[in-house]
Amino acid sequence: IVFCCDGGAGGASPVPKGRAPFDDAIVFMVGGGNFCEYQGLVEYAQRKNKNVTYGCSGVSVHPTAVLGDVTATCDWYPGTAC
Repeated sequence: IVFCCDGGAGGASPVPKGRAPFDDAIVFMVGGGNFCEYQGLVEYAQRKNKNVTYGCSGVSVHPTAVLGDVTATCDWYPGTAC
């Protein structure tokens, strides 16, 4: 498993020693995936001319399930505006 990030500054990070540049990647989130993560990957892939496949082990699609997920998230982060 490789975790990499360009630091959000928009500049290219040097490739760590012993790792080759890539053109294809699979990103899999254990737990719920979301549109913000997916959109960030799409934008990164377009900027860097990469192919990124995104997946997750759970997605809330029913409205009551989404509300339950939001409530659970708010319970994890007290003081947030939920």
